[in-house]
Amino acid sequence: MTKEGIIKLYKALTLNNKTDNVKFNYWVNKNIKSIENEIEILRKLEEDNDNILSNYNKDRYSLFEKYGEKVDEKIVIPNDNIVNFQNEIILLEDKYKNDIDMFNESEKQRFEILKEDVDIDLFKIKYDLLPSNLNNTDEIDSLYILMDIID
Repeated sequence: MTKEGIIKLYKALTLNNKTDNVKFNYWVNKNIKSIENEIEILRKLEEDNDNILSNYNKDRYSLFEKYGEKVDEKIVIPNDNIVNFQNEIILLEDKYKNDIDMFNESEKQRFEILKEDVDIDLFKIKYDLLPSNLNNTDEIDSLYILMDIID
């Protein structure tokens, strides 16, 4: 399984860990424990990447506040402010060029890491122990991701 697959599996497991089926919950939590270390490492990589652009994002958000107007909980740049906004964004991108380049390179490396295979021992569960009372389509859809570890 790839590291990206581990992330999808983790999301599917955490979405289904609160059923009224004790054996199923136990199985879900055992598998979460099996992949927790890998998930934490991948989460840290993503967090480190996000931190590279933190100053750029703060300044960019300030430009949205300066030139934008709030419409239905979203910030929209009015037509009469678009040119000034775009010019300042260009200046901002020049100012943070090294950070942006570093972020792009780091993201490229992170995506390569996500393609790597990882050996993790997962616990299988019998099909008849799957919960029958899943309430929403996300929970039901997530079972498709879990199919490889269902007997």
